[in-house]
Amino acid sequence: MNRYFKFYFFLFVGTFFSFQHRLYASDSIPMKFSIGLDQRKAMISNSSLLGNSILIAINGVTVAVNYKSRLKFGLGVYISTTESENAFMITNPTYVATIHQNTPLATMTNSENGKGYLVNSSLRMRYVTAMVEYEFFQSKWLDLSIPFEVGVGTSSLTLSEFFSKTKLPITTRKNKLVPSETTFTPALLGLKAYFNLSPDVMFVGSFGYRLILKEVGVSQNFDGIYYQLGLQLIPQRIIAAMKSDFKQRKK
Repeated sequence: MNRYFKFYFFLFVGTFFSFQHRLYASDSIPMKFSIGLDQRKAMISNSSLLGNSILIAINGVTVAVNYKSRLKFGLGVYISTTESENAFMITNPTYVATIHQNTPLATMTNSENGKGYLVNSSLRMRYVTAMVEYEFFQSKWLDLSIPFEVGVGTSSLTLSEFFSKTKLPITTRKNKLVPSETTFTPALLGLKAYFNLSPDVMFVGSFGYRLILKEVGVSQNFDGIYYQLGLQLIPQRIIAAMKSDFKQRKK
């Protein structure tokens, strides 16, 4: 399935089934700020990155503000560090030739699939996103929204030959050499549910699709499905509740 088709498919489905946080009409706070802590699990399926298809953990913090009860605007910061669980073989003849030409100190070995290199890998991602959510459903216990994000960040991929620890060159799927650290522009569309544990604490769950709008270096490998679990706090309500408790204790 074409990766752009997947993205617009989630855009269409998201307009009907997404999830978000509810604003109570009776609340006296005109504009509500929220802090979100979450961990996203994202699938990377290109075996040349980490040896096999894996779910990577992306930890993040978001700060957002609700506007006129239906829209939420915010910023998020996300970081991920992942290492291959086991060493794996690179046997693609074209890539093997590129490694041999650029890193002659790397040790070539034989395998069932032919000559190649036994390698370990690590991947780091750091990015910031601008976020907007549209709320289309409100209830006492469950709120529904459509989250959309666009951001910019850097990724650093390291491939090391197992025996000599030599760092190997990085190539794209078209065998073009690229720097180990690159920039990328991710866009994300998903379905999000806020479960209201209390007026100031929500449990958050979501899933969707992440698409790299600008392909730089190895970043095309970051397209894929994600899901997210986390908590969201409303500091103003928490502070107001603490002040109220403090005043009652003083009486």
